[in-house]
Amino acid sequence: MLASSFCVLKQFEAQGITNQHTMEQDDIEHELLGGNVAAKVIRLGRTVRKPVTESTSSVEAFLRHLSQSGFLHSPRSLGRDDAGRYVLEFIEGETITHPGLLTLEDLQTVAGVIRDLHRAATSFSPPRSAQWKVAIQPDRQELICHNDLGNLCTGMRFS
Repeated sequence: MLASSFCVLKQFEAQGITNQHTMEQDDIEHELLGGNVAAKVIRLGRTVRKPVTESTSSVEAFLRHLSQSGFLHSPRSLGRDDAGRYVLEFIEGETITHPGLLTLEDLQTVAGVIRDLHRAATSFSPPRSAQWKVAIQPDRQELICHNDLGNLCTGMRFS
């Protein structure tokens, strides 16, 4: 099984220069740039909206499993909006635009979150009809992974 790419966010305190995402007016759509799998992605208030694809139900099942497993660093699926878009919880934070400014403690925290993600994923049994849309094909079908984990797909809460 393959996993679609989504941002796993870790919220913790640190210091650094980042790309700040804050809550603005709840009724204004803001396009979120970057990424290489989803088409136009929008932030609207405390939600993220993106086009529904053949892998959306598989991603929903995976996110539900992560939540039920006690993994707290990924967004919750919130269903569909009136425009038919997939709606996810927006986790306020900042992308790591300057990874060189992270401390050893910051890096250890990020590594711990990745470890926890992998632990939670090991017990996931995808639906029989699971489909995944990935930019990078894995070397085997048994693998469920983020597949695009990097500084721009990781968020942190800085204070």
